[in-house]
Amino acid sequence: MSVTSITSSPVAQPVQEPKDPAALSRTVVIWIYVSLGASVLSFAAAAFKLSANFQFAGAPSQGIVDVETVLNGLSALATLATFLVTGFLTLKWIYRVNLNAKILAPDKTITPGWAVGWYFVPFAALWKPYQAIRETWQICVAPKAWQTATYPILLRQWWTLWIIGNILQNVSFRLSMESDLPGSAMISDVCGLIGDLVDLPLDLVFIMLVRHLTTLQVSALSGRSFD
Repeated sequence: MSVTSITSSPVAQPVQEPKDPAALSRTVVIWIYVSLGASVLSFAAAAFKLSANFQFAGAPSQGIVDVETVLNGLSALATLATFLVTGFLTLKWIYRVNLNAKILAPDKTITPGWAVGWYFVPFAALWKPYQAIRETWQICVAPKAWQTATYPILLRQWWTLWIIGNILQNVSFRLSMESDLPGSAMISDVCGLIGDLVDLPLDLVFIMLVRHLTTLQVSALSGRSFD
């Protein structure tokens, strides 16, 4: 009895094509400007609250309380809405530029998925997301020798402001939950106010980063077609 062996042909793997980041980057920039407006409103609300507390020794009039309540409510709503939309679009942009960088340089150490995922991993979030963007920038500058490519101080400025702002907001939130500690409410308000102030240059620096990195990547991908 003869045995007939059937040899199947290997299945060709689909070739990944880069995705144009330009249109998405413009949408991200628009929403960062909206987020900047929300940061200004949040800063104004925090400054008004601190000023009222100092001026009236912690016992402001009902009118002042009403204005403070309205400002706090509006700023909280605006901050939450812009955080959700801007955060989603920003992570989408980060994934896309990292995906394009991975296509340009397959030896990129941080994958597109982890370029987003590291933001949600404690402790690693202090460094890994920055490394992902830095690698992407380097690949756009020199895809064949990206490990030794230079990157601007703009990246360090962005990440330093990001870390400082997040630490301040975290401290502010935790202290706001510790109502039994003397002076915790005041320190929480001050940290929140400074955190809102840090958000202003952070947003502006990130806008520059998005624009410059997108331009670099479009130039690096000019020899390839977008799908």
